[in-house]
Amino acid sequence: MGVNFAGGRTFSDPDRSFSNLDAALIASLVTASADIAFLVDVEGRVLDVAMRDEVCPPSVYREWIGRPFVETVTSECRLKAKRLLGDAGSQNSARREINHPVPGAADLPVSYSILPLTQNGAKIALGRDLRTVSDLQQKLMSAQIAYDHEFERIRDVEAQYRLLFETSAEAHLVIDPGNRRIVEANASAKARFGASGSGDIVGRNIETFLAEDGLPVFDALVATAFSSGRTERGTLQLKGEPRASAMVALRFFRHLGASRLSLQLVSDNGQERSEFRRSEDLLARLGRQSPDAIALLDEEMRVVLVNESLLDLIQIADAAQALGRPFANWIGSRGLELTVLKNAVDQQGFLRNLSTQLRPVHGPPLPVEVSGTAVERDGVRYYGLSIRQRKRSQRPPEEEMPQIPDVRPANEMIGLVGQMPLRDIVRDTTEIIEKLCIEAALELTGNNRASASEILGLSRQALYTKLRRYGIGGDRPGQPDDSDPSLQ
Repeated sequence: MGVNFAGGRTFSDPDRSFSNLDAALIASLVTASADIAFLVDVEGRVLDVAMRDEVCPPSVYREWIGRPFVETVTSECRLKAKRLLGDAGSQNSARREINHPVPGAADLPVSYSILPLTQNGAKIALGRDLRTVSDLQQKLMSAQIAYDHEFERIRDVEAQYRLLFETSAEAHLVIDPGNRRIVEANASAKARFGASGSGDIVGRNIETFLAEDGLPVFDALVATAFSSGRTERGTLQLKGEPRASAMVALRFFRHLGASRLSLQLVSDNGQERSEFRRSEDLLARLGRQSPDAIALLDEEMRVVLVNESLLDLIQIADAAQALGRPFANWIGSRGLELTVLKNAVDQQGFLRNLSTQLRPVHGPPLPVEVSGTAVERDGVRYYGLSIRQRKRSQRPPEEEMPQIPDVRPANEMIGLVGQMPLRDIVRDTTEIIEKLCIEAALELTGNNRASASEILGLSRQALYTKLRRYGIGGDRPGQPDDSDPSLQ
């Protein structure tokens, strides 16, 4: 008698096909076709156990022999074990997943199908090890749980940013740079532009809200923001009231594989207009119409205002692009000159003709002279800089040239060749130059030795050693300290 499995097919004449098979061959076939097999008698007791691999320790499956099959499974699977034994001989026997307890380890999951042995009424249960499938299911469930948690976290973050976007007092637009259509707009932007009778602004072209003379400025800001990858600021002329303008900040970002343009718009009225006028007054006090470059910096040496002459030198199209940025981005070779300038102004009240370099956005550095002072407004300290470009060939007048004492004429130096080793000749010249440079650095920094060491590129200990060596600043001349590596 054969058993028909759902969706499968059995041999058409097993009595003839398998009549010559012996018992050992049948046992081998059973072991090869199943990971684990139970031979169960009519009463449901386990007569023998066979397995292809060591799916469980021998001490476990040996205890199963002689016990009822339902006692070899976990308590929650005993009902399924009884139903499995009852399925023997059924034409549509279904596979049942049953777990066996393994002391000291995880339960052994097995998928069983059962067949009757008609000669003596015994049954054989053929099992497939499901541990690999169970591990995959566990990993899938863990991944699903982690995905759900991450999805919830992202949704919470999105809701927070959406709330900030919608409740912001400033107008925010998200624009598709390909066709310049507005993709998203917050409530402030809709109120700002919708009041003019344009209705829903989403889907409309941003150019419909700009004045004709504002389009070239907008194009320039978009190009600059795309090339720099940073937030670019400027002033745009809008349609509506005569000369209506607004400060804008543009930045590109990626969203779902496509580029988007973020535009933040703040109308130039109310408090912003008042602050702008106050800044204009400060700039007027520093000489706004001066042909020299003028910069107004805050206490952190960040740009508050600049004039057109400075914009020409540093090659920036609009003053808004420099506002709030550190002025050290454009001046000095190592970022130390601005610190020295601030210290000198704080100590002396002003600084005249500091020779340094101005680094424009494009092109080589420019030699400049910087003069500075400080003003206060409403308890806030501002630093005003006047910058004048000097020609590369410009040299100080002869009467202003520093007189170098003890410098031998060139002919005399040549005459020493043969009388003194070259090392001694070079050392004498180097000492004179070192002394002059240290004295110039101390004079420039108002005798601030810490700042002087930064300008000279020396450690403080090395500078103190050289001060003692040359007797500068009241220190007694002495021999160099051999422990100073800079003197080796």
